[in-house]
Amino acid sequence: MKRTTLIATGMAAALLVASPIAWRAYADGSPRLAEKTEAKGDPLAYDLSKVSKEGLTAMRSVYMARVALNDGDYDAAKQNLKAASDALGQVRMDNPSVDVKEDVKVGDKVVSTTKEHVQVDLVPISSQYRIVEDFSANPEKSEHIAKAHEHLKKGDTQAAISELKLVDTGVVFERIDMPLTATKQHVDTAIGLLNDGKYHDANLALKAAADGLQYHTISMVAPVKAP
Repeated sequence: MKRTTLIATGMAAALLVASPIAWRAYADGSPRLAEKTEAKGDPLAYDLSKVSKEGLTAMRSVYMARVALNDGDYDAAKQNLKAASDALGQVRMDNPSVDVKEDVKVGDKVVSTTKEHVQVDLVPISSQYRIVEDFSANPEKSEHIAKAHEHLKKGDTQAAISELKLVDTGVVFERIDMPLTATKQHVDTAIGLLNDGKYHDANLALKAAADGLQYHTISMVAPVKAP
């Protein structure tokens, strides 16, 4: 598994998580050199919570399949793997995609233009925040926390972070991402191995799927007030 831990203060916290459009468009992590980028279509015009729930369902089914394999209940393992495969297929269908155009310039001259159809591969399956120091609730702080919770339910990480900054206390934001393509490959491999009676190898394939999850932690430290 991959873990990323970031510490931010003040406005920097909002910049540590890419904006939803940029994160989706460049989810593969490939470097870009572009003076101008245009995206056609609205990558936010879909229900992120639905995709996240489907991804979480898939990973829960992977976990239950591993439990069944360890218990020697191979029929239950097959049922859970089918559920995982179906959920991952639904994630792929519901996942957004955008058309991205990039103009690379030297000075004021466009030297090349590229167009590509990009689909998100990293799917957020869980996100939460927690208070990491003494916290005295008041109506204003409670309102910001409630708004942050609603933003997280809608998949708007940046807006949630902006609200949490206003709470004026130490907050840790955590998110788990699932790499869709790799997870589907591991599940498909496990299904084939299970059908061949290679139960130990099937379990290892599912372990690889679980290990592929990416864990991100952002610590938002409240600014130190001048004496």
